[in-house]
Amino acid sequence: MKQKDDFSIWPPYQFFYIESMLARTEAALISAGWIDDFHNRMESGMWKIDQYEVLNHVQNIVHQAGALSRYFWPSKKYEGRGVELRRVFSVDETSPLKSRDVRNQAEHFDEKIDEYIKGHIAGNFFPSYVGPKPPNHGAPMLFFRAYYVDKRALEILGKQIELPALVKEIMRIHLLLAKSMDSGCVFPSEAGNTDFEEEES
Repeated sequence: MKQKDDFSIWPPYQFFYIESMLARTEAALISAGWIDDFHNRMESGMWKIDQYEVLNHVQNIVHQAGALSRYFWPSKKYEGRGVELRRVFSVDETSPLKSRDVRNQAEHFDEKIDEYIKGHIAGNFFPSYVGPKPPNHGAPMLFFRAYYVDKRALEILGKQIELPALVKEIMRIHLLLAKSMDSGCVFPSEAGNTDFEEEES
């Protein structure tokens, strides 16, 4: 049996991973574009906030990031594949995709709700919120889902996830995947170009 560091995905099979991950990055970036448009319109006073639509797009970005993360950090049984994909797509331990808070959005979320409410938390509860992060005065404000527009951060079940770095990493991987598709549906190293960084503007 091959050791994890010797794991290799045969080039004819690489498109399975490329296509699967590309579906995740595309879905996340569609929502990221929507959120950018929301911010632009909000700043110009042209947007009536639909909290649920905003929160659904923000949560979708994090959910897709969590699903993408599993390709790079799978369960122990498939660790070799994770090592291979991290090498090919230059994903290291500092990647925001590795965040456990991000992973938890795609794994066992129902159980996270159970654990949260078992903590006997107290305060003023709100199902949803979109706006600047409220100041800490008096009884704590507790949100199931909140998007802080001043920080571009999602808070859900008491965990805060900042979007800019996450979206940047998703975009970087998306560009690699798209170029891999254009290079015969093979990984960057197999395509003869290992430097698929985003071009400087």
